[in-house]
Amino acid sequence: MLPKQYDIQTLRICETKEEFRKISRKHVGLFTTSMIQHEGYYISVNSLGTNWQDLTTVHTWHPQENNGIGKNGKYIIGMYNHDGSWEFHITKNTGVKDQNFSMFEDWDSLKNFIISQWKRGWDITELKTFDDKYYIVTSYGLNLNQGWALGSKYPKDEIKKAYENGMVITEVAQIKDKYLWIFSGNTGFESQVLEYNPNTEKILSYRDAIVSDNKYDGYSLASIKEYYNKLLFIFVS
Repeated sequence: MLPKQYDIQTLRICETKEEFRKISRKHVGLFTTSMIQHEGYYISVNSLGTNWQDLTTVHTWHPQENNGIGKNGKYIIGMYNHDGSWEFHITKNTGVKDQNFSMFEDWDSLKNFIISQWKRGWDITELKTFDDKYYIVTSYGLNLNQGWALGSKYPKDEIKKAYENGMVITEVAQIKDKYLWIFSGNTGFESQVLEYNPNTEKILSYRDAIVSDNKYDGYSLASIKEYYNKLLFIFVS
């Protein structure tokens, strides 16, 4: 997740990929800032006011062959998997100066890569798991000073410490039977709220709230993740 601010947001819930794309074409100017496929539904957060420019969407069955990074000053702001096919959103004016996309088949290789990238001053801006493979985008120029927590239990103490240090959760990804949590500083956000496994009524209340002047008690919806097959809504302010 790239750090960003939001003026206007919508939450879309579609039953098919075709329905989602049809709706997307009607909302030119809104950027998809988070999207997830869950229990047969396509759920996306769409935002205006990010200052991003000139969106291009790239579809591919082979994400490792994606070579659009950096062309014409465009960098990845999101990558999403739909039943095996991949969708990359690339745009300008992200604050990113350079970017790398990589795929790993085991945690040790991924871990060593992340540590190496952090030492070079690069940050994790996208991380997805699919078919026991790990797909990661790292970006240079954001200075997010990231940290992590890995475990099978909810990292309550690590999250509390991250918050105390001015960091927020920017990625959550499954690593075998555990979960990797990425914390980032220098995002411009001061606080964060997590909502885990909300029922349908609650999700619809999020949809109504984020389009209101007060948003969700003053919070914007940064991303939607899966945590043990349940939805995790991440709000920021």
